[in-house]
Amino acid sequence: MQELAPLLEEAGCREQAWIMLQEAAVHAVREYGANGQEIVADWVSSKGSRLTESELHRLANRVAWILRDRATELPPSLELTDRKQRFTVYLLLERKRFMFSREGVAEVLVKYHLEEETDSPLVRAYRQFLALTEATSLSDAAQQDLDDVWQAAQESGVGDEVFDIILHALWLAHRLERQGHHLLDYSDRWGRSAVPNTGVLHFRRATALRLVGRFEEAIQEAEKAMQMTTGSPGFAEVFVEQCLRERALGVAAMSIQSTVERGRAELDDLRRQLEVAERRSIARTIEVVTLFMVAAAFAIGAINIVGMAADSTRSALVLLGGFGGGLVAFAAIIVASLVFLNQKREGNRDLSTRQWLVFFAVLAAVMAIQVFLPILASGWVD
Repeated sequence: MQELAPLLEEAGCREQAWIMLQEAAVHAVREYGANGQEIVADWVSSKGSRLTESELHRLANRVAWILRDRATELPPSLELTDRKQRFTVYLLLERKRFMFSREGVAEVLVKYHLEEETDSPLVRAYRQFLALTEATSLSDAAQQDLDDVWQAAQESGVGDEVFDIILHALWLAHRLERQGHHLLDYSDRWGRSAVPNTGVLHFRRATALRLVGRFEEAIQEAEKAMQMTTGSPGFAEVFVEQCLRERALGVAAMSIQSTVERGRAELDDLRRQLEVAERRSIARTIEVVTLFMVAAAFAIGAINIVGMAADSTRSALVLLGGFGGGLVAFAAIIVASLVFLNQKREGNRDLSTRQWLVFFAVLAAVMAIQVFLPILASGWVD
């Protein structure tokens, strides 16, 4: 690591030297554990002035991933003004973030009195991490705070790092109303003004797209994230597993959606069938009641008519014919009206020829009874 320090000041080989420095730091931590962390921290103290703030945080990020699940005691005091101590603060915060420990992040911020720190966009991003992971809604004021942190991060050259922290927070914010929409909005809106076209960004977008119901796009984003996997073998292995899990969730969600849609269509069809059966049952009931009333009315009316016209057979027949024809016409109109209404509700407004013929035959029979029965009765009397 010491030999790489001068190369960081040479423009022609700086990028390669930075990559080699990260790998050397990872190797030292894998080889020596906590002592390796001290080796990297000492290098930051003596040679770290050659690193930008973004690179300092990135180095802490790489080391933190390796040490994320190891127990550690927090140093008694740390100051952001000291480069080595600031590196340690970033390291501790990243370790807690990688373990999804909101309480751990809060503990670090409280212990080193960083709750009101406003100069460091990175520290402010961690405070947003705390707020977002517990939020149930995102107010206009909260969104303005996020935009302020993002603006400060871009001006300080740590936009990619803040972008990653905020998206991670939104990804974890399962209590947040419209979580998927917010995660997708910020990944798209901020992503256009940053450079983080990485596998992690596509992984976050895959989750966002799944949460908003765009399952095919979510599957494509998860596949793209896998293709863009970089980093140490340990990180790559874990990340690919997460991408595969996210892709599987997208496939399962799409399958569930298809099943739900089919079930909904079947329920709608069954509901329509039940409604048709119910209407037909009601119609049948009305028809039976109508015919019963007609029969009862005719029987009662016939008795009264015969009693009133007992001395004249012709008069009785005429009255019975007219009265019976009227009742039949009433029944025919009721039944025909029910048929018309049922046909209309079932979406079939065209009655069959047979139905029309039956209707007119009934009316013709009624007219025949009312017109010709008195004539026949008159002939019988004469």
